[in-house]
Amino acid sequence: MAGNAGLTYQHLQKAFLQRTFEPLYFLYGEETFLMDELQDLLVQHALAEHERDFNYDLVYGEDSDAPAVLSICQAFPMMAPRRVVVVRNFTALKHNELFKHYVAKPNPAAVVLLLCRRKPNLRMNPYRALKQHAAWGEFKPFY
Repeated sequence: MAGNAGLTYQHLQKAFLQRTFEPLYFLYGEETFLMDELQDLLVQHALAEHERDFNYDLVYGEDSDAPAVLSICQAFPMMAPRRVVVVRNFTALKHNELFKHYVAKPNPAAVVLLLCRRKPNLRMNPYRALKQHAAWGEFKPFY
């Protein structure tokens, strides 16, 4: 997984185009356009069109809670090599601190993408654990 430097858009784009996926991605920042592009690339290259009905879940943080999302993340794919779970606005997810346990042992048959619209407090869990163990990247606004 990623080290302390963080991943760039170009690095993630290349990995997704080559169908090289980590089990857990944590992307944050104010430049949401690039994160949206990466989300689309991930879904497009991680799953074939016919596999998306049963193996792709898009969750909005303000509409769900961590136990429900963790249940989705831990489920195995159905007639596909992997499952893709995207959580938008992860900071608004109720009880998201429960993800610190998932980070230690993510589902190897899933690709989980956690997106935050702004920089969270990286000294608190689950963000500290995500930055230590997940493939992560910060997307600052362009000037």
